Amino acid sequence: MSKQIKEAVKEGGISLVLENVKLTKDLYKKIHSQLQSVKYLKLISCNLLALQDQHVFMLRDLEILDLYDNQISSLPKEISLLQNLQYLSLSKNDFKQFPQSLWDLKLTRLSFEKNQLEGIEREHSSSSVLCEHLEFLDLSENLIEKSTKSHFEGFKKLEQLVVSRNQLKEIPVSICFLNHLTSLNISENCLISIPSQIGQMKNLVELLLRKNKISSIPPEIGGLSKLKTLSLVENEIQVLPPELGQLSALQNLYLQYNRITVLVKEIGKLGALVRLNVEHNTLQELPPEIGGLLNLTELTLDYNKLTQLPPEINNLTALTKLFVVSNELTSFPKIGNLQKLSQLHLHRNQFKDIDCISSFKDIKSLQRLTLEDNPFESSVQDFISNFGALALMQQGTETKQRIRSGTFDSKEARKLTRRSSSDLPSPVQPQKRSWKESFSRLSLSKPLVIFEALYVKHFRKEVLKFQCLIVVALVLHLIFPMMNSKNNLSIF
Repeated sequence: MSKQIKEAVKEGGISLVLENVKLTKDLYKKIHSQLQSVKYLKLISCNLLALQDQHVFMLRDLEILDLYDNQISSLPKEISLLQNLQYLSLSKNDFKQFPQSLWDLKLTRLSFEKNQLEGIEREHSSSSVLCEHLEFLDLSENLIEKSTKSHFEGFKKLEQLVVSRNQLKEIPVSICFLNHLTSLNISENCLISIPSQIGQMKNLVELLLRKNKISSIPPEIGGLSKLKTLSLVENEIQVLPPELGQLSALQNLYLQYNRITVLVKEIGKLGALVRLNVEHNTLQELPPEIGGLLNLTELTLDYNKLTQLPPEINNLTALTKLFVVSNELTSFPKIGNLQKLSQLHLHRNQFKDIDCISSFKDIKSLQRLTLEDNPFESSVQDFISNFGALALMQQGTETKQRIRSGTFDSKEARKLTRRSSSDLPSPVQPQKRSWKESFSRLSLSKPLVIFEALYVKHFRKEVLKFQCLIVVALVLHLIFPMMNSKNNLSIF
């Protein structure tokens, strides 16, 4: 232990980290005598039951104090002597009540996650020093169930508030009047509604309400003019308000795992939207106005009841990823304008006619296309050959069947489009190449042809078979070296 303190002294005595260490009074004295100007002190997992030693409170230059993962249940009033302290972590301890001594500190960041707090009430309703300075507050994974007006009132500079994984049944109205708040996380609670006062949070940039029981969104949400990220994942929402289209700054909208049946047409007004995820809902159609999302790069529509997509989908020229897995699509619009599209996932639909997806081969940026588990009336093998010259090097009928089912990666296949299938070397075609050259080619990080299967177990079997073929070929080269000059056996 003395060694750690000496090393800290050599480094300037600014920081000291002690983890899984039994702290004694002598150790506290050494810290105070040799590291009087320490600014960063971590006492992690030290089995502390309390913070009582006076030598800690004499570290007047201390700015960061991390007491993560101990067994502390209270703080003495002497902690208010640390007037330069800016960040305090009391996460994963045994606090049941908010220490009143903290209200006199000039903290800017306070972490209180993984305790047993039921609230942060003050004994005196007057303003405190903490309220004047605090910018970040983490109260996640506690037992906060009910909220009172005094819980979050008066935090004049608070910018980030995390109250996730508690037992709140409603959003405290006092939160809605924190004028400087930019990020609010109340995920994994028991919320059933959003108060109409939410529209007062004019500076809010991020609103996370994941895993609650919210059934509706108030129209006042349209007043959040600076909101960039809205997450309502895993709730019970059925209808979206038209006012959602007023969120002009919104970039990320996550609505998966709800009960939404229709996307309002006003969603097309979200010109700044980059990511839209509506998977695991009950959508039957998309509004044509969705074509107005000109900055959209990722669109996820998996596990809905869509039978078709509007032609306006072709207007989403910034789109790079499109997921429409497990729907009821029977046709697909032309998407020739989507020249930035790199991933298109359409497996588990109801496609029958291969011609409805023939326009995909014109998308030069497409790297991944999944079509398996569709009832195509004809083989997609011809379509694949037009899309990119895929060759399997005769690796077995099972792999070929998966190609016919439509799961393949075209990133490498496109490099082969300039060569006909007859130009591809077969496993038994004689080549003027030594076994060492063959072995070096096998060590390349990128194989000649890449085939990416969705079912990894089957793919591993094919890889194992191919590896066995390689070993046999190398053994033959070693046993019969004369074959290198005559009938050279090459797997290429």
